[in-house]
Amino acid sequence: MPTNPGARARAADDADLEVEVDLLVIGAGMAGMSAAGYAAANGARVLVLEKAAAIGGSAMLSGTTLWTAPTMDAFRELCPRGDEDLGRVLVEEFPAAQDWIRSTGVEFGGERAVVRVGRGRRFDLLAYLDRCRALVEKAGGWVLPQRRIVGLTSADGRITGAEAADDGGVARIRSAATLLATGGFQGDPELRARHVPGGADLLLRANPSSTGDGLRLARAAGAGQAGDMSTFYGHLIASPQATFEASGFHRLALQYSSEGVVLNLACERFLDESQGDHVAAQCLARQPGSRGLVVVDRSVLSSPSLGTSRELGQAAPVTRTAGDVFGDVIASGAHIATADDLESLGAQVTPWGFRGASLAGTVRRFNAEMADGSPPRRWNRIPLTDPPFWAIEVRPGITFTEGGIRVDGQARVLRPTGHEIPGMFAAGADVGGVFNGGYAGGLALGLVFGIKAARAVVGGPGGGRS
Repeated sequence: MPTNPGARARAADDADLEVEVDLLVIGAGMAGMSAAGYAAANGARVLVLEKAAAIGGSAMLSGTTLWTAPTMDAFRELCPRGDEDLGRVLVEEFPAAQDWIRSTGVEFGGERAVVRVGRGRRFDLLAYLDRCRALVEKAGGWVLPQRRIVGLTSADGRITGAEAADDGGVARIRSAATLLATGGFQGDPELRARHVPGGADLLLRANPSSTGDGLRLARAAGAGQAGDMSTFYGHLIASPQATFEASGFHRLALQYSSEGVVLNLACERFLDESQGDHVAAQCLARQPGSRGLVVVDRSVLSSPSLGTSRELGQAAPVTRTAGDVFGDVIASGAHIATADDLESLGAQVTPWGFRGASLAGTVRRFNAEMADGSPPRRWNRIPLTDPPFWAIEVRPGITFTEGGIRVDGQARVLRPTGHEIPGMFAAGADVGGVFNGGYAGGLALGLVFGIKAARAVVGGPGGGRS
């Protein structure tokens, strides 16, 4: 066995190099590295191949809070169209998955409330991924960036590995199991346009390497699709942006949109904003032009939820200024208007291409509906009556897709008939249908299903062999 199979594969006379491992992981994000670390810690030789220059995927761009729904009732509230069976795996396996992270030596912060009913904890994501890499290498395996998959290999209906390439040549990997963990298809404009309404207009709020490789490989091997392919997780982003880079993924996301009203180009409401900014992003993608406005008043400055996760039992500070809340939006050059009355606010957004004359009437109808006891949304039932008012232009940004590969509760890839494709697994955002338009934690999704796949390979609670 070569010390570095990737290095050997770069030599022309090693183009036919063959490497044999227990688990081949395609993708080195949260799902892939969790599976790799867990399998290696339980005696497996693992090879992780990542097409980007570094490991981490979109997990490296996250808020580093590991969270999900604590109960199935909470899961149903967060993901009313989510897959019940896969959701149950996520909810029930999450505590043990957290224990696995602790076993690597990574510590958690205090428990936090997330998206109303979710529960989670901050942790050192970078340290965790590095420890998973160390576990793989200690067990005689490899984590190799800048390798692309040429195709999967199979025999007698079973996936037996893959062919992988870099600039120097091709290596053939034989594996007892292959895990697809490539992070979804949001980075591919053609796939977005095909499956997601308004997909061509979405800002990419993720690493650019998640371009549907896992979905294509699975489909080529006969796998089924699952979930609503049009759904995604993302946020409303202040607009327009000359460039939209990772430094703005959090700063320019208007997660406080649930505190205000969201309007389309006609200055009409089109959703219950209190469902969350991630729902608003999906709904806006379906509106003409995929552009909108977030309108808030001064009360948003003192909102205790203001788009952040709170320590349980601890109220967030309420002494904020407009500069605190909107400073990054203003600095970015995005469109933001402010006025002491709604008519003046409407006049300011008209040059941006909105029907500004309708803004005041829409907001007043919203206020009246709440005043007469029939609020038009479930949460945040506070009228916008406290001037000054602000309007921020927004576009939807996509972080990961929610439709994808069909799997079972063991993370095994299934054919359209429901039959397993032996030797093939999928995890993280490559898995289809878990959330289906809702959201209950992307890091948790990758962690839990990555570990489920690893257990099916190496054994253990809920796993395959013993």
